[in-house]
Amino acid sequence: MELGLAVFCLLMAWWLGVPAWLILMSWCTVICVELLNTALEELIDLVSPGYNELAGRAKDLAAAAVLVAAFATLVVNVVILLPPLLARLGLVPL
Repeated sequence: MELGLAVFCLLMAWWLGVPAWLILMSWCTVICVELLNTALEELIDLVSPGYNELAGRAKDLAAAAVLVAAFATLVVNVVILLPPLLARLGLVPL
């Protein structure tokens, strides 16, 4: 899902003529945090195959890190893409 949204935002940046490097970096951050989350969950499942409250909290915190990175990426993408998009649609002057 993240990869599809990243491609969409990068295509929007190209269409709007805005630099795409901040958008690319923000999405790379989300994908890296998602990979770390997956690795941590796999490691926890390996060392603690049964239910463990601390293992569950560690997984929840890793998932929360993904959520924070995704929210930050949303803010970055909106700040970069929304003004030129509104201008291109003729809704506000640039």
